[in-house]
Amino acid sequence: AGKTSRLSRLARLYGIRAGVVTLHRDGLRIARRLDTGEEIVVARAREPVADDPTPRWSFDRDAMASVVAAFAAPGDALIVDEIGPLELVAGEGWRDAVLEIGRRPITFLSLRPSLFSEAKSRWPDAEFRYIHRR
Repeated sequence: AGKTSRLSRLARLYGIRAGVVTLHRDGLRIARRLDTGEEIVVARAREPVADDPTPRWSFDRDAMASVVAAFAAPGDALIVDEIGPLELVAGEGWRDAVLEIGRRPITFLSLRPSLFSEAKSRWPDAEFRYIHRR
């Protein structure tokens, strides 16, 4: 199972309603809000663009903004699938999720291995667990 499946199972198991899991379907990135179950197309695949934090995806800023409320849902835990270069390098995307990570006692977060050091420096007091597909 992939990262989204694992995060979805954690959400169901622990009743976590704050956050978003991201699905990939037919060249689309779809955000599923955990608080409402609503699915919103937030990006479309494109030909790679040089010098762009997300060279293969064209993000819809309005759609991204409509998902932001999911990060403010009540509860002690938060799920964010995924934090990538758009958030950690460009300061865009799920930037509200990046802010919320420091406010919750528990956050389940997926990120690319290439951004692991950046995440550790941003949240130095956090405990990180590296989980990979076998």
